[in-house]
Amino acid sequence: MQRWLRHRCRSACPPAPPPRRAAPAPDTCPACSGDAGATAGRPSRPPPPGAAPPPTPHLQRQLLQLLQVLAVLAVAAMLPGCSGGPRYSSRIVQTKYGSVRGVIVQLNSRRLEPVEVFRGVPYAAPPVGPLRLAPSQPPPPWSGTRLADSFGPVCPQRLPVPDLNNKTSALLAMPRGRLTHLKLLQPFLQRQSEDCLSLNLYVPGSGSRGADAPYPVVVFIHGESYEWNAGSPYDGSVLASWGHVIALTFNYRLGILGFLRTRLGSQDLDFGTGDILMLLRWVQDNAAAFGGDPKRVTILGHDTGAALASILLLSPLSKGLFHHMALVSGSVLSPWATVQSPWDLRGVVSHQMGCHVSAPGDQDLAPCLRRLPLEALLSVSVDPPRFLPRFGPSIPFPGLDPVRVALEKAADPFVRVPLLLGAHTTESYDDFNNQDIQYGFEASIHSRNIEE
Repeated sequence: MQRWLRHRCRSACPPAPPPRRAAPAPDTCPACSGDAGATAGRPSRPPPPGAAPPPTPHLQRQLLQLLQVLAVLAVAAMLPGCSGGPRYSSRIVQTKYGSVRGVIVQLNSRRLEPVEVFRGVPYAAPPVGPLRLAPSQPPPPWSGTRLADSFGPVCPQRLPVPDLNNKTSALLAMPRGRLTHLKLLQPFLQRQSEDCLSLNLYVPGSGSRGADAPYPVVVFIHGESYEWNAGSPYDGSVLASWGHVIALTFNYRLGILGFLRTRLGSQDLDFGTGDILMLLRWVQDNAAAFGGDPKRVTILGHDTGAALASILLLSPLSKGLFHHMALVSGSVLSPWATVQSPWDLRGVVSHQMGCHVSAPGDQDLAPCLRRLPLEALLSVSVDPPRFLPRFGPSIPFPGLDPVRVALEKAADPFVRVPLLLGAHTTESYDDFNNQDIQYGFEASIHSRNIEE
């Protein structure tokens, strides 16, 4: 990976060579080289009837490569890109909702074939007006050919600290490494709009004519927070080119617009998770048009994205929409993964926004909140216990028992697809401030953190 990064930094914008057929890929990816390590364990018990078969060694290697390439995707997004106008693809892809034309991206390595990229393709109707705080709907069809050459806006959000340039204040909320990361990420999150439900596709340059077509599809659910981030900072070009897969990133609604339960006592799916379900249905309807295989869809979730992915794993609403899953640094069992008191949160929002329902049968805050400006919604002040999210998914919702109840049903298999879990030794590093990391805790603070 270091060799690949040095090469990319040394030559950020090489001259685009004429189109040619990519050479056969070697057996080992220089960006993914290194000993991943292996640990031999005791033989596992045979799976219960109806459970998914254990992953084959080939599948395990493929999923492990996904985790290794994830680090490359994050770093690649931070490196400078080429200037100049885009080179448009020669093919027009006809989706269920209209035709799109992407751009050809030449990667900075002779080992990597070009990638066809489709940016900012809508997968759901704009959640504005009557669709604000409402379940996502299919996108409206369009006429003509849509040029998918630029990323769509990110969903409305606020970073965890208002001013990243105020170093003293920022380090009271996060460690130094986290602050550096957020400063690199911030430029990608500037253009915001409620009309944000779009996706980005990275397709091997050989398209549907490639020897490995139809390609597996890898859907990346971004993490970092339930309140900020987007899919566009994560460049799937290397994964698509080297792995011969279609990599897909996307935006979903965040914060109050994505995870507030507006109807008292409702068990409806929260809007952010509903957006992900809509995206997966879009993949089933349109992957084949791009040269993908809708029967080989892998979800790769990171951090809060992994928690949302594992909710889908347990939900019958997503049956048949994906076939493999990799969870990196999170799951729905993480203590920070869900909001424990969604109705208390609803009460706080109702009070601050002045949305008090009067009629006994009228318990939905959404009509009132739709009339308010976006800035007012983003200014809601919520003070949850430390380490827990302000906004996030809550359980149960239709067809899904509380998670711990589902997991305790030992005779009822709940993991029905091959699953890979990944973690590291410093998962909680970003939850502390710089002083905590540098000097440790006083005894009283240590005891309080354990209790929280």
